[in-house]
Amino acid sequence: MRSYHQHDTSRGTNTMEGQNYGGPDRDTNWRRPATTHNSAGDSSYSRQGRGHRHPSNHYQRGRGVPRPGGGRQLALSTEGPTTTKGASKIIGVCREMCPAKERLLREREGLLHQFEVFEHPTSSSSSWPVESSGNVGPCEILRDGRNGRRGDGGRGNRKLLPKADSKRTIKSFARSAAGQDKTLPEDLRPPIILKETVEYLCKDILPRTDCPFNIVYDFIFDRLRAIRQDMVIQRIEDNDAIKILETIVKFHIYAEFRLREEHISIYDPHINQKHLVDCLRKLLVLYEFNNYKDSSRHEFEALNCLVSINSYQVVTRAYSIRTEMNSNVLNISIEMALAYQCKNFVDFFRKIGQLPCILQMYCERHVQSMRQFAFHIMCMAYGVRDSCKIPLSWITSQLLYSSNDETHTDLGKLNVEIIRDNVTNEKYVRFKKSQADMMQSATGIKYKFLSLCIQSIVQDGNLSKLCLSL
Repeated sequence: MRSYHQHDTSRGTNTMEGQNYGGPDRDTNWRRPATTHNSAGDSSYSRQGRGHRHPSNHYQRGRGVPRPGGGRQLALSTEGPTTTKGASKIIGVCREMCPAKERLLREREGLLHQFEVFEHPTSSSSSWPVESSGNVGPCEILRDGRNGRRGDGGRGNRKLLPKADSKRTIKSFARSAAGQDKTLPEDLRPPIILKETVEYLCKDILPRTDCPFNIVYDFIFDRLRAIRQDMVIQRIEDNDAIKILETIVKFHIYAEFRLREEHISIYDPHINQKHLVDCLRKLLVLYEFNNYKDSSRHEFEALNCLVSINSYQVVTRAYSIRTEMNSNVLNISIEMALAYQCKNFVDFFRKIGQLPCILQMYCERHVQSMRQFAFHIMCMAYGVRDSCKIPLSWITSQLLYSSNDETHTDLGKLNVEIIRDNVTNEKYVRFKKSQADMMQSATGIKYKFLSLCIQSIVQDGNLSKLCLSL
């Protein structure tokens, strides 16, 4: 619980250290207290003047800490959140996905998202005006078709604000600012409510198709940040935090898979990747802190290898823990990281289909560069003689293209010669050694690859099964 220093705002009633400081207009014998020194050697002093009701309202010089008995300055008791070792934690008491105070404020200020409001009250065909951010604005309602009524100042229309649905409204993310207290228990959700909120976002919001996916992404992204903020304030670091962070990491991977081709004004892949990495790093720390042995850990330890696929330190760490974990997926990710570092495209593409579906989605960001490596190596190996021809179908299968047409398109962008056999009607590729350097800096190569697992997820649409780890 939090404690506040209470005092009467009327003059002549503030007390400090048993003395009455009523002000010079009430007590002609009032004198400025002498400068005192605390045990740490800091000076504390008071001044009479405009805006200084009471000497106790001043901070200790150089400390920013209110003196004992200070006026309206906030002071945390020993039960509040501190960084001191062994200090007790704040426990949230909000039993809804959004605190009532925030819900009413956002309703009054028109800051509700289209996923959080009741349906339009006038008719089933009407809808609230939606901004580009996904927030809904007020709707103009006509009054009996007249231009105005007597007593309404000539205004014939009125603004109807959308009402928040308490079962759908979710706490939004807000940065800490001066004058705002983020540690009130009634504004913080306990772990069980945080898990229910994450489950609601994955089961009810993520699969929605009635609006562009970037609107869905922005909404879930913001609400997940608020969930992480509540976890940090309450210092939730147990298995509940692990399950929540696992779901958040999977969401960011799926968002990259869905929005990778969008313009930067709609989706920023760098911000998404930054939050993915931050959550993954925190997750790995919690694994060690809680000595977590669940099988889901194998998947995220493997993901760590794929995220830092060029890092020898990460691969070394994975080697050190794979013996005790005995994980097949971790072994595959280590072999893929080594294949990537050695530019062994054959082994890389052979292993990628053995990964879980969510990790295959993440590997899309490495497929393009591996295909560049492969074309460079083929130019060096098969471009020595003009008579050397490679079947187009073999390249398609080795680099996991979906079809020969996709392979043909990519090679056409690189000005690689493709010839057709008049007898078998099969296409062949003729590489040139002079094109090898160009392959390493080539752009526009496709990053999509053939994956039956991903195809089934996209067709099935069961995204909660893909992302939810609760």
